[in-house]
Amino acid sequence: MADNTFVMWLNELAAGNHGHKNVPFVLLGSLGGRWRTHRVASFPSQSHAKLLVNVCQTMGVPNTTFVDPAMGSGPLAWLLA
Repeated sequence: MADNTFVMWLNELAAGNHGHKNVPFVLLGSLGGRWRTHRVASFPSQSHAKLLVNVCQTMGVPNTTFVDPAMGSGPLAWLLA
């Protein structure tokens, strides 16, 4: 079942100050093989909005930004399977 499932957990507080840097995310499942599993990813110089673009695009939503384009555009290409 986990092969076709995707669960995302995040802490919206980041470091406790509602910031948008170093937000912890836990991603479970491979969404039908579209996500590589069993790894830890860190992208301190990138906005987490790019991760959310990855999530949207993997689920069929063709957007290139998430909420604020100033947070960055496009997905994290290295994160895809």
